[in-house]
Amino acid sequence: MKNVPILLLVLIFFSGCRTAKQYNEMIDFYADAKEISYSENGNIRIKSPYQSSKINKVAKTKTLFLPLVVYYLLQENYDIELNGKYKHELICEGIHQAASKPEVELFLKNKFIQIELTSIPGKFEYYNQGGFIYAGFFIIDINENQMSPYENILKASYIAEENKEQFLSSEITVDCLFTKIIIPKMTTNEFTYIFNNQYKRKLNTAGGKLLFEILAEMGYKKE
Repeated sequence: MKNVPILLLVLIFFSGCRTAKQYNEMIDFYADAKEISYSENGNIRIKSPYQSSKINKVAKTKTLFLPLVVYYLLQENYDIELNGKYKHELICEGIHQAASKPEVELFLKNKFIQIELTSIPGKFEYYNQGGFIYAGFFIIDINENQMSPYENILKASYIAEENKEQFLSSEITVDCLFTKIIIPKMTTNEFTYIFNNQYKRKLNTAGGKLLFEILAEMGYKKE
């Protein structure tokens, strides 16, 4: 009977341990560019070297297991890189949503913008800590999820034309405002869902900000 707590903890450990392949499948499920749809503004064309890449990358970089008498602790680190098509489409969605405003459509009459996305943030480190403290007849769950960005800057270049004549070209950088996300007491699946929603929202926002910075350089004044 004395070994029951230890056996229980070992069973919990093996049931909770993930592989990089399993987490990659989870990322593939959420980071799916097929789900992204938007109406395009014909006066804007967007390209990037990322748009044909559909492969997410997940690599487990560290696993630490501490099986002690009164608790066990499992720590895992993953490097994650979201696929290029997903990143590209999220920025395009934000740009075209901003371009759908009536005042922007009016400003772009007789104008054309060619945008090239040269760098889109999409690399993160995922840290997961899980474990239990065994206290008499009670088992206390301890866990934490963290997602930290490796990069934060969206980079693009553009060429602007009016009446089919080029009149402006430049480079733009936009801070995507990614910060470390820390959420305790949540499954990996739930945490990844929340992270992905925040990622989509911030890239959409960055796409809109990018367009308005380009428009400002072209002489547009936001009301």
